[in-house]
Amino acid sequence: DALVKRRLTILLDDEDAPNEKCGELVQHAGCPHARSPSELVEIIRRIIDNFPYREELVQMAERYVEKFCVAFGEESAERIARIIKL
Repeated sequence: DALVKRRLTILLDDEDAPNEKCGELVQHAGCPHARSPSELVEIIRRIIDNFPYREELVQMAERYVEKFCVAFGEESAERIARIIKL
């Protein structure tokens, strides 16, 4: 939901490798993966201080949403309504 709402998302998981769903978000949506509170702080600082990095994350997230989320919001409701009318 956060990506669809255009919110940058950071995954916090103490495992070295993220679980399957988190791994998809790291690999395909470009979500940073923090394994500790200190890594989380580093990532947040980098997002705040490094505009090109922040823009790269935004672009990757938008591509993910476009590719993997066929429809959402009003468009989704319109598609459902068209199917029901058939």
